Amino acid sequence: FSMQWRARGNVVLQCLRARHFNRSLSEAEALILNDASAQQREWVNPVHAHAFQVYQNRDIACAAGAFRLPSAGIIAEVSPQRSLRSRVFGTNARSAEDYARTEKKRMSELEVAVFSCQNYMADNVSRMFQEQCGKGVHMCDLKLDDRTALIAKDCEAINIFVNDECGRDTIEVLADCGVKLITLRCAGYNNVDVDAAAEHGMLVARVPTYAPESIAEHAAALLLSLSRKIHLTYARTRMGNFALSGLLGFQIHGKTVGVNGTGNIGLAAIRIFKGFGARVVACDPFPRHDKAAEIGFEYMDFDDVLAHSDILSLHCPLVESTQHLINDASIAKMKPGMIIINTSRGGLVETDALIKGMRDFRVGAYGTDVYENEEKIFFKDMTQFEPKHQLPHWDRAFNELMSLPNVLVTPHQAFLTEEALTNIGETTMFNLHEYCSGKESLTNACVPSEGIEFGSKLRARR
Repeated sequence: FSMQWRARGNVVLQCLRARHFNRSLSEAEALILNDASAQQREWVNPVHAHAFQVYQNRDIACAAGAFRLPSAGIIAEVSPQRSLRSRVFGTNARSAEDYARTEKKRMSELEVAVFSCQNYMADNVSRMFQEQCGKGVHMCDLKLDDRTALIAKDCEAINIFVNDECGRDTIEVLADCGVKLITLRCAGYNNVDVDAAAEHGMLVARVPTYAPESIAEHAAALLLSLSRKIHLTYARTRMGNFALSGLLGFQIHGKTVGVNGTGNIGLAAIRIFKGFGARVVACDPFPRHDKAAEIGFEYMDFDDVLAHSDILSLHCPLVESTQHLINDASIAKMKPGMIIINTSRGGLVETDALIKGMRDFRVGAYGTDVYENEEKIFFKDMTQFEPKHQLPHWDRAFNELMSLPNVLVTPHQAFLTEEALTNIGETTMFNLHEYCSGKESLTNACVPSEGIEFGSKLRARR
């Protein structure tokens, strides 16, 4: 079998791509010799990137190790384009077989508390946790805060989402519970006090990119709905009103679209807007001039983007410098009637200033998938509560915003596609595997501020 393994490296790689990772050596041999269809299957799982060429000149133990565990002996780095590059992990003398056995044991013993676990996760993220962490995973639909953090008692790791509160107070409770790793099912980590986590010896890892196109397409969907009054038409036709009055729209072709933030999501959105035939201008503190030349857009200062754009799409992270980026001052600089689309973070927009701008006709319409106080409202079915129980979760600004006919709100669902959930689950598993391997610096780590040192509570994890 060892000779067959070495001679058929390309076929073995295709078998790995077909996701036959947990097969025995005899089953693997049968797959290599007989499963020709595996060669036609597409690579779908970056977490299981084995790069067989690393092993094809080694002994059968290394080959066995590669088959037994997805991350045995290597680390896979996945670019936004899902291309793969692999390197041998570590410099110790352990064989891949020993490495695989040790890491698999660590994963099976790892206790993980998963917060904000909703039904939509069942077929993707939850299943991956159950398969790879076994009985050590504890799912709950409660949001993490300094009170619910006690659920993580004796858990070594937790997994959280965008509206979980992981500030300093929560970090201190988690530290007392014995938590050493915080993983996120999202790219943004403004809800985590990374410095406090480092001081308590905790590592923090996120999902830096999972499906930029999913979020960009949702931004385009919001824009199309507002530009052609689809949200109003749907409600009217359901009631039998097929009149055209009040449904005058506009085309995106020929308009100028401003994009704030040219990361992976921003670039995906730019490609879509360019496909509509729009002119695109963008701003970013770290401009990517190579992408601007490739896709065909130009960079401007933020004020110039506001002055020249008919449509503004926000794709920047929520940090101190972008908090309430859309405010009275920035709205005053906008081209009158601008359409604003926000699929990034609610805190980018000052809601009271936005409402004032819409009533003054400075802002023509607003489509958003986020809200600055959404943690009180989103991810809940408010219709099941009596009004007196709804009011503590509601607020005046959100009520007023929702009442405007040129506003469209979706409940932070831009990420919610099959592709995105699969990628989130796979990257989260990769983060856990990497942690269990004993690596001190994680590939997807959230880095604390300069000068912050890890606390004395950081203990050996092997």
